[in-house]
Amino acid sequence: MLITKADLLKAEQAGILQLSQAEMLWKFLSGLCGSKTDPPAENESIRFDFVNFLYFFGALLVMSAMGWFMTLGWEIFGGIGISIIATGYAAIFVIAGKYMWYEKNTRTPGGILFALAVWMTPLIVYGVQKALGMWNGAGPSSFQSYHVLINANWLIMEFATLIVAGFVLKKIRFPFIMFTVAFTLWYMSMDIAPFLMQNDLSWEAKQNISVAFGFLMLIVGAIIDRRTKEDFAFWVYLFGTLAFWFGLTTMSSNGEFGKFLYFLINLAMMFFALLLDRRVLMVFGSMGTMGYIGYLSHRIFGDSILFPFVLSGIGICFIVSGVLFSRNKEKLELTLLNLLPETVRKALPRFRSEGTEMNENSR
Repeated sequence: MLITKADLLKAEQAGILQLSQAEMLWKFLSGLCGSKTDPPAENESIRFDFVNFLYFFGALLVMSAMGWFMTLGWEIFGGIGISIIATGYAAIFVIAGKYMWYEKNTRTPGGILFALAVWMTPLIVYGVQKALGMWNGAGPSSFQSYHVLINANWLIMEFATLIVAGFVLKKIRFPFIMFTVAFTLWYMSMDIAPFLMQNDLSWEAKQNISVAFGFLMLIVGAIIDRRTKEDFAFWVYLFGTLAFWFGLTTMSSNGEFGKFLYFLINLAMMFFALLLDRRVLMVFGSMGTMGYIGYLSHRIFGDSILFPFVLSGIGICFIVSGVLFSRNKEKLELTLLNLLPETVRKALPRFRSEGTEMNENSR
């Protein structure tokens, strides 16, 4: 009988297995049966080997050439010329991507090519806008400024990119396409500030919008993580965390309470990193936490001889706690999950709903 991990999770949700037993049972069965019980799709888990390194490094070079490293010399082509060249690139990527994805069934290079086609959207739209005279005196004078200057005039390009990416994702379910989506949302979180705050372009207003937009992206990432088997949420979490954390970190603390609140928010990020199994939240939460501890050491306890010893002792306690946690991980996780309301538990990425599995299989 063919058994998948999804079957065990369904049994757990139905109450046949106790909470977290599905994970432990799956690990046990995987050790006995190897990969025969649930063969992963090619695009579900991409191995980091030399071939995939070549794929993604090549994609990075193309993205850099048609994005960050665009030179001012391209402006000699004019709006129509820029748009035609970018459209030609996109068409080649789509044709090659369809061939690799459908004909050769090589999902990784095929998906990357579709992602590159989506990446060309801002350049195509910029060329059209320039040809229509929409940039004359209205904002930055070159596409090179897109990756440098914050400006509300970029929003049309960004909305168009999100629409194209959404259309492609309906046809091609490849997680790397979400890179362009998350990257665009990150830029939009900055460019939307001048649009919303036309009479208040202060740095503080931009920080507030960045934090709000980043927090919204994290919520969207959690929703995507809940509804997809593949890791489509990775890039959304990454750029959402960047927008949220950098906006929060550069804000004025307004005294000791503000700094302590910043510390608590970073601790919360670390907690949700464990809950959602997202390391990016742990990394930035740890940076913020260490930043606050560093502030305490230099500003409040600067003359204290005992502070380094106390801080070292706290660090050792954390290490010992890590050892104890690793030995009792299953029991502690079970206790923590039992403390959460059932609706919250079911919303965690590790507990996929039965309906989600049916939807995923129907695509």
